[in-house]
Amino acid sequence: MTRLTHAKPAVARTLALLTLALAPSTLAAQARADSARTDSTRATALDAVVVSATRTEQSLKSLPTHVVVLDATRIAESPAQGVPELLRSIPGFTTRDFQSTYVASPSQSIISFRGLGGSSAGRALVLLDGIPAGDPFSGWLDWGRIPMLLLQSAEVVRGGASTVWGSRSLGGVVNLRTIDPRRDGAQLMIEAGSLGTYHGTGVATIKRGAVTATAAGDFWNTDGFLILRKDQAGPIDRPASMTNRALSGKVTYDATSALQLWAAGSAYSGGERPIRNEDYQTSSEGRAGVRWLAPSGGVLTGALFGNRRAALGKSYTFDASRTTQTFQKLSDSPAHSTGLSLQYTQMLLARHELSAGVDVSSAAGAFSEKFTFVGDRPTRDRVAKGTQRIGGVFVQDAADLGAGVRVVASVRADGVQIVNGGRELRDLDADSVLSDSTFRDRSTSQLTWSLGTRWQMTEWMGWRASAYHAFRTPSLYELFYQRFSSRGTVTEGNAELSAERLRGIEGGVDLTPFASLLGRVTVFRNRVTAPIMDITIGTAGTTAQVIEPCGLMPARQTCGQRRNVPGLLSTGVESELEWRPTGALVLGAGHAFMPTRVIAPGQPADGNRAIRAAKHTVNLRAAFDSPHWVGAALEARHVGARYDDDLNEVQLDAFWLLGLRVNRSIGRGLTAHVKVENLLDEDFETARTRAGIADMGAPRWVTAGVRAAW
Repeated sequence: MTRLTHAKPAVARTLALLTLALAPSTLAAQARADSARTDSTRATALDAVVVSATRTEQSLKSLPTHVVVLDATRIAESPAQGVPELLRSIPGFTTRDFQSTYVASPSQSIISFRGLGGSSAGRALVLLDGIPAGDPFSGWLDWGRIPMLLLQSAEVVRGGASTVWGSRSLGGVVNLRTIDPRRDGAQLMIEAGSLGTYHGTGVATIKRGAVTATAAGDFWNTDGFLILRKDQAGPIDRPASMTNRALSGKVTYDATSALQLWAAGSAYSGGERPIRNEDYQTSSEGRAGVRWLAPSGGVLTGALFGNRRAALGKSYTFDASRTTQTFQKLSDSPAHSTGLSLQYTQMLLARHELSAGVDVSSAAGAFSEKFTFVGDRPTRDRVAKGTQRIGGVFVQDAADLGAGVRVVASVRADGVQIVNGGRELRDLDADSVLSDSTFRDRSTSQLTWSLGTRWQMTEWMGWRASAYHAFRTPSLYELFYQRFSSRGTVTEGNAELSAERLRGIEGGVDLTPFASLLGRVTVFRNRVTAPIMDITIGTAGTTAQVIEPCGLMPARQTCGQRRNVPGLLSTGVESELEWRPTGALVLGAGHAFMPTRVIAPGQPADGNRAIRAAKHTVNLRAAFDSPHWVGAALEARHVGARYDDDLNEVQLDAFWLLGLRVNRSIGRGLTAHVKVENLLDEDFETARTRAGIADMGAPRWVTAGVRAAW
């Protein structure tokens, strides 16, 4: 594994200074409020209030589904570099290839739950304060635009029970909630570490009467590490160095005691260095909304959003010895979307919380690839484009039936239009069109529902059960884009893809036999009908070969296509245990068993394990916090063996990773910390091709820093 020796002196100095800061000293200990754990005797996690499951504020104790909440304390204690690493502490949460946030491309950071990954766009919806956060064309997300310091909590629903969110929420929902400050304040964090890493982030809030304003900025840089396996790398390979910049702001105006207006926005840029010369992404988004408390006690909420994203990238081919590279293509993918949501919630007959709402969105995008270079000049341009419009209405009733029984039922109707789809190939020298494929416009409709009940049998035991039918419409990327990989695979788009549908049932129990002990178990069965998968069509032999629909394939390269297969079946168990033997110590464990299988009678993939779906994931955690001394958290994560292809011919080995974070108050509003990812410097593969070319995960990554709070 490559190490960047020029970064070591700076790291050593930083660690030396922080060792002194963390050592016992005569400095007065900071007040409890400056500790990572703001309340070491905090209430059980079941008292948390969330919105991700039902789009209304509900206590976990009242929900029929298993919702996981990572609160501000958990975030402050985490050794994670970014949001995906934080979410990986949840059993069953996976990304496409388990690579580090800050070196993985957005396409490799697609999230999934319960082994229902493997698609090009993901089957889970990511929300930022209740607004969809993904790219309009592909559904991917630039995670670097969401600073950890800005997060108040992360809410996670696994499975399709949250159908009220519509398409994209088929496999689950992640709602990232940003801080909601009530007073003037500011936080600034600066850290540096191994792999040439340095990071600065800050959040400031001003409250003046009825107006509250928040501004945040984040800058992150690393010299990176060599992703290709060391014994396969050649002189041309180099570490994946990355830079990210993000700015965000929010203004809230309490016009009256019943009316609140808000507006927010952000801008992000990042990518591989040298910036704007290699892979590079930019995005900007704006949101605005209103919340009105009606005289009848009902609540009306509305939100508008718009976003724009572009990604520029360069791809190369390499000779067998990886000593030279040849410019292969230059890609550009501009996309934009707008949307509106309205929702009204009203209590009726003292027992029924009725909600009704509407969501409308429109996304348009294109993907341009310039290739066949003569010198530095491309001679061909391939452009795929399309527009997708989605509109949905829903009704939901959360009813308290008495005797500890609560029922939540919802129904939703969605309409989807896919228009203006096409793919064009141009001769740039002659300024002529070589081929023009216009895809037919399509429209579909879908009815989805969910029904769940919770019986709080005793103060310490609650039973949950739910059934649901969810759907996901294919993304524009899956429909129209032909992906060329420098690793030797072409994946053709498919304009005739149909929507995926999921039918699921789950049941579980929440146990709190003691105030210090929480146990949760969920058994589930999810079946996806017509799942979209990357299906292998064929691999060229020792010479080039025509393989349809990809066309002429170079020797030993693989042709695939996105296709609907009959089904995916995931039947499994999720379990979590949290014990607080003392006010300062928390021990936790979680396990997800997800033996997801492909159902495709008569096809080679039938009966195989789903792509990149580990049968077992395990999470262990120990956290200690003494506000007058030190706070520390140790996390362990196990990912079982999985396959990197639909034919189950390329197996990736299981691995364990350890992470550590230590916090120490050093007085005057200052907290020092050291965090380490991959503490034991484990070598593990995140991806591998049929030709054996392997990508490796991040090595040991140490950062240390200081946070100031005013």
